[in-house]
Amino acid sequence: MAWTKDAMGNQKNHHLVLAENGTHHQAWIECEGYWTPIVGAPEILGQPNPKFNPEIAGRFRVMMQAESDRIHGIKR
Repeated sequence: MAWTKDAMGNQKNHHLVLAENGTHHQAWIECEGYWTPIVGAPEILGQPNPKFNPEIAGRFRVMMQAESDRIHGIKR
């Protein structure tokens, strides 16, 4: 959502981006709440994050990079 821009180059309203991807704000919050601890960081406030999964986090980083490249028109 942070990378998408409107025709004027401004950040798109996140509700529009979610709708374009077939979802809505409440579903996004639930999804984000589930996945962020798993892919976010091995530590939270200096303490081990027991839900963090390095393998899944690595796959997530690859998908995020691919989506960023797609949005920005980068060919790799």
